[in-house]
Amino acid sequence: MTLSKTTCIPALFEVTLALSSPANFNNKSVLLDNLPRINPLKVVVAKALTTCKKNKTVCRLLNYTNQVVTLKKGLKLAKIEDWDTIAAIQEFREATVAKLEPNSRIRNADVKLKEFHKQYGFKICPTLTEDQRHELLKKLYAYKHVFARDVTEIKACKGPVLKVDLHTNRKMFNRQFKLNEADKAEITRQISEMQKADVIESSQDPYYNSPAFLVTKTNGLKRP
Repeated sequence: MTLSKTTCIPALFEVTLALSSPANFNNKSVLLDNLPRINPLKVVVAKALTTCKKNKTVCRLLNYTNQVVTLKKGLKLAKIEDWDTIAAIQEFREATVAKLEPNSRIRNADVKLKEFHKQYGFKICPTLTEDQRHELLKKLYAYKHVFARDVTEIKACKGPVLKVDLHTNRKMFNRQFKLNEADKAEITRQISEMQKADVIESSQDPYYNSPAFLVTKTNGLKRP
């Protein structure tokens, strides 16, 4: 049984999906079960009775992860199991399916990815297909903690303290450049932000320093 169309499954969400079925099972009831794999898809198919009509049927699927999962069209999702494996049967109710509204949840996931793209301003290659673009945004969203939109979002490196081996004991001290009042205020503001974010720390060492000045970036902002 293969997936009829590419589908995005929200995190920790259960959904009913359309599958393509072999023609020899049309107008017959079959027992669907999860398809064993060497590399799991991070989703599971519920074992259930279903009917095949016009080479189509449906299955119940759960995304048990904390990430959005995209399943490609044509993916083999389920297998037809023998009847003697049935231990118990639960009646299928249309009302239960109607309350799930999977399409609404999928649309919300797409809106969330678009808003993420807008906030972070990634420049995505315009020649990518819609599926490739969606897959890329999903991957970027999964690792959004490694991207910093400003200095306050920069995280400290988790690891041992590095030791800097000097090639000479010569002291390095340079006089500070003269700054206008506007640049002085801007440098003071940004240094305060970096100190609050633990990106830098204050030092009272009089033997090593580097003059501070501002550089205007392409977006018009100034950075030390």
